[in-house]
Amino acid sequence: MSQEFESIEEIKILLVENTEEHTRKFLELANVNGWTVYTQQGSMDAIRWLKNNAAPDLMIIDQNASPLDGFQTTDYIQSELKINVPTLISNYNDSQMSDDDTLLDFINKPFSELSL
Repeated sequence: MSQEFESIEEIKILLVENTEEHTRKFLELANVNGWTVYTQQGSMDAIRWLKNNAAPDLMIIDQNASPLDGFQTTDYIQSELKINVPTLISNYNDSQMSDDDTLLDFINKPFSELSL
């Protein structure tokens, strides 16, 4: 991240997650850590949110977000909105890479204290 933080508690996260169970678990873990989390259910909701709000410090997006998947959404945000947000793609297998090898990292689900 380009900004310096006094503590990780100051981080603002945009979570784009299709599954209510995963969203709930992430929010529980975020609450324990004092993170500010904004949630969106799909890629179009996330894009609209980013158009109307200051960019978060981190975006975590479900690889299977819809109608655009996590990679397509990230590409759109960077190329069309000209917003660069550090992004983690959430999935069940961290061995997958994007076609263009963009600098994206992965976070495994189900979310846990260890994975975060």
